[in-house]
Amino acid sequence: GAARVAELCGRLPLALRIAGARLAAHPDLSLSAFADRLSDARRRLDELRHADLAVRTSFTASLEGLAAEPDGDTLVRTFVLLGLLDGPDVATPVVTALTGLSPEHTRTALERLAEAQLLSAAGPGRYGMHDLVRLYARERAHEDLPEETRAAAWGRAMRHYLATCRSAALMLDQSPDHRHSIGPATRPEDQGEVRFADRRAAIRWIDAEHDNLLAAVRQAATASGDEGPSFATGLSAALFRPFDMRGKYEDRVTVGRLALGAACRIGDLCAEAQALNDLGWACLVAGDLDAAVDHLERSVARWRQTDMRLGTAYSVANLGSLYASQRNNEAALINCRWSVEVFREVGDRHGEARALINLASSHQRSGRYAEAIAANERSLELHTELGHPRGQAIASGNLAESHRLNGSPDLAVPLFERAITAIREVGDRGAEAEFHWFLGAALYTLGHHDRARDRWRRSVALLQDMGALSADEAEAILADPVPETPEPILRTM
Repeated sequence: GAARVAELCGRLPLALRIAGARLAAHPDLSLSAFADRLSDARRRLDELRHADLAVRTSFTASLEGLAAEPDGDTLVRTFVLLGLLDGPDVATPVVTALTGLSPEHTRTALERLAEAQLLSAAGPGRYGMHDLVRLYARERAHEDLPEETRAAAWGRAMRHYLATCRSAALMLDQSPDHRHSIGPATRPEDQGEVRFADRRAAIRWIDAEHDNLLAAVRQAATASGDEGPSFATGLSAALFRPFDMRGKYEDRVTVGRLALGAACRIGDLCAEAQALNDLGWACLVAGDLDAAVDHLERSVARWRQTDMRLGTAYSVANLGSLYASQRNNEAALINCRWSVEVFREVGDRHGEARALINLASSHQRSGRYAEAIAANERSLELHTELGHPRGQAIASGNLAESHRLNGSPDLAVPLFERAITAIREVGDRGAEAEFHWFLGAALYTLGHHDRARDRWRRSVALLQDMGALSADEAEAILADPVPETPEPILRTM
């Protein structure tokens, strides 16, 4: 009723006044019926007019005032191009890519649009656009600009997002990966002014742009032609590791499904195989094992239709981990050993180091702790030689857990402590939660019960902050003096 109408009006005073006037003038028009009319974005501005009042007219007057200024053409063009993007806000470098202006001219234009109240400040160098203003800007873009101009501008913005996502992912994970060949090619200059001095800068960018990146994937996946869906597959592939590290598990499923649909639309087998792999892993972490098996097995089948043997090896390694979680130990070991051998044959040491972690996990789930220790030690050695901090941290934490399960909690404790320090530095909250939990288990076995409880609390707090546990679930876990391992951790072991 009224709340829905207010929401569709964006609570804009003029829009609310017009909505009230229309409802008063038409007593037979119910609130729900009027809300249904407003829900059609293509008609919303038409519905928000009454007598001599109209939201569109108000926006037009503001824009005409800007058009009369010395740099009016630039201001109007910047405004209408902003209507092409779906994100809740926009950073200056994105607008620089969108418009093709210099960074200085972009900042000047955005500041002037904010002064004219067509944009609102959303943080340093960030601006938001009211939903109704965005509808108007998009309407004007389609009226004022040729389709080729709109497509080129939107493509520049998507290429900026994609190039910067790839740069952030490489900064965070620091290992070359075939996934960055999925989607359109990008160049460093596509990032514009955005550069990451360290991992924390990359994390800040991923966190700040999170909602905009999701919106970009959705918009690209449903765009007409081939370029939009291709951007969706590239963004999904690049975002997989950063979203994993930041605990955005539900978003990985959402993005994976969008990318899979986009890849199928354009008939890109490599992109389809990658999307199936990423979606399969996301479903595994989410606890949907049937869907995970289906997606990962289909991913392996798709990769084998291409020349990408490395892609096959990565998906087979993930499938091995999934089989291990199902206690299908023989299948798990066959898959994990095969992937390690392939990476060794082609000389991909990064892939070998990762696959060894999966192999160690398979050994560990089968109770072969000595073999798990050996695989984790080799993975740690490789990651150290490669200078890969996240890989070192993961291998160290997994080695610690192998020692704990092998009856040596005293060996596990210092390894866990070093792993937690390192994994916190690279920003992988999921792994940090896991290591805190098992460090607590090792401490408890050694008789340090208070220290163990502290680690369990830290783990649960991280899981809750990531959205992997509800408040009630967290409280129930910690109510037990010696709690069971939380399900989100069990799924990612």
